[in-house]
Amino acid sequence: MNLNLRHSRQPTRTILMVLALMVFAQSASNGNTANPTTEYRVKAAFLLSFPKFIEWPSEAFESSTAPWRIGVLNSPEMVQVLNTGSDKKIRGRSIEIIVMDELTADQDYHVLFIGNADGENAHNAEDLSVILSDYLQSPVLVVSEDKESFAAGGVINFYLERGKTRFEIHTRAAQQHQLVIGANLLRVARLVED
Repeated sequence: MNLNLRHSRQPTRTILMVLALMVFAQSASNGNTANPTTEYRVKAAFLLSFPKFIEWPSEAFESSTAPWRIGVLNSPEMVQVLNTGSDKKIRGRSIEIIVMDELTADQDYHVLFIGNADGENAHNAEDLSVILSDYLQSPVLVVSEDKESFAAGGVINFYLERGKTRFEIHTRAAQQHQLVIGANLLRVARLVED
């Protein structure tokens, strides 16, 4: 099976960056997972770091100066935290945060975060699967925080393990989304292949 592993030219620096992010995430979430602000700071740090370890096809961007378009569905906490860092750049590109009221297939994002909704905003698994299937052949990093969204076509999913925020990567979904996940990111994730 081809996992589209990309070998970094600077493996030591990249590994150190990943480890530093993991240490930050562990220390920030250690015992504080009940605090949504802390939890979403950790998730936002990951979300803004993932593109540093993933390659998008060149045609995913309109130009060399086009911003990263990050769509956020059902997560006002994530929007709040991301907006505090929206003046940062990822790989030389500015960041544009788009708050979504609903998920439709006619939207163009590089990263799509689907929050864990409940109540009236809960995802209908069948509808979500149909909509995400429209994104399936598009270079969109779909990041979720619930198993339903992940199973419907997500590439990365956040989960808690012993009170710490972790993530898993669906390697086949990454390939379908035309994304090349760096080997250093794959090493620190739980891999899902089915």
